[in-house]
Amino acid sequence: MTRPKIFLCSYDKKNGSGREQLRGIIETELSLPAGSVKYGEEPNGKPFLLGFSEVHISISHSKDLIALYIGHDEAGIDIEHLKPRTNAGDIASLYFSGEEQKDIHKEGKDSLILFYKIWTTKEAELKRLGSGIGSIHRLNTSIIPIGRHWLIGKKYILCLSAPEPVLQSLEIISLLDTIPKITFYDHS
Repeated sequence: MTRPKIFLCSYDKKNGSGREQLRGIIETELSLPAGSVKYGEEPNGKPFLLGFSEVHISISHSKDLIALYIGHDEAGIDIEHLKPRTNAGDIASLYFSGEEQKDIHKEGKDSLILFYKIWTTKEAELKRLGSGIGSIHRLNTSIIPIGRHWLIGKKYILCLSAPEPVLQSLEIISLLDTIPKITFYDHS
């Protein structure tokens, strides 16, 4: 592995856990024999590769997609299906800062994407930190130093929270049957 990568793959919970479905990709990326990747888990549920302290992973899935980050630096990844939410305001009032809630309300037609941008930023950063989702309400996205977003077709948003050198050299690889347009999303 020469540079950090994100892999996008189809996900079907009938085929086992996300970790199981990604095992072959990790083995190929690390030039390992089939069946050799073993996972460990930190107390908060953050996965890691046993015997590979210099390689970091982060996994996220939503609906029928799964995303895997693999690289030499800690990072957190989150992918979310962009489905309409009648309870977005309720969720925002519980987990978003007052400033984040105001930003969503002034966005009009783009408020759903901004809602998911804030949510994925928080979740990806918590995964990077290894803090667990339980502290999501205390995390304000205005103080998160680094994160990038991509729209996957018109149905998903992907966020990676990582150091700037990772984001500069990152490669995104789609292993999907039909390759959706992947576009960088910046909403400042």
